[in-house]
Amino acid sequence: MLLHTDGSVTALLEACFGAPVVVDTFANEVDDRLPTPIELELAPHRPVLWRQVVLRIDDRPVLRASSVLALDRLDDRARAALLAGAEPIGNVLRRFDTRRQLLTGSAGEATAADQLELELDPDECVHVRTYRILSASRPLAIVTERIPASIFDSLEP
Repeated sequence: MLLHTDGSVTALLEACFGAPVVVDTFANEVDDRLPTPIELELAPHRPVLWRQVVLRIDDRPVLRASSVLALDRLDDRARAALLAGAEPIGNVLRRFDTRRQLLTGSAGEATAADQLELELDPDECVHVRTYRILSASRPLAIVTERIPASIFDSLEP
C-alpha cells in the first residue's frame, strides 16, 4: 500500500496503526544556493526547504524521509507549518488538492543511516520510493521515503 499510494502516506500510516504520526525532524533548512531537483520545475535560486525526518508511531520509527519543497508555491499557513518542522508534510497539505507521482521505486539492504534512524538490523530490507507531490499540476515537493519491509509485522491480520 505504502509503495503504490498516490495519496498521503501520513493518513495511510495513521489508518493502519490507529495512532497519530509524530515527526522527528533532523534537518529543516531553507536554501536557495543548492541545485534543486529538476523535477520541481523551479527557476534557479528559488528558496526551497530541505528537510529530513523520521516518522514515528507510538515512539516506533516507521519511515525515514528526505524532501525538497518549493516554498513559494505554498500559502503562508502551509509555509509556516513546514518551516516549524513539527508536522508531517501530508498533514500540512491535507487542505490542498494534491496527488503523488511516483518517480522511482526500489528495495535493498538498510543503509547505516537506516539502521541508526529506523532501528534496523544490517540485513533488513528497506523499500525506497521517490515521488513528486503535485497540486494544480505544479510540483510542490520531491520526497524520498525509506520504509522498512518489516513495518507491518507487528499488526494483527
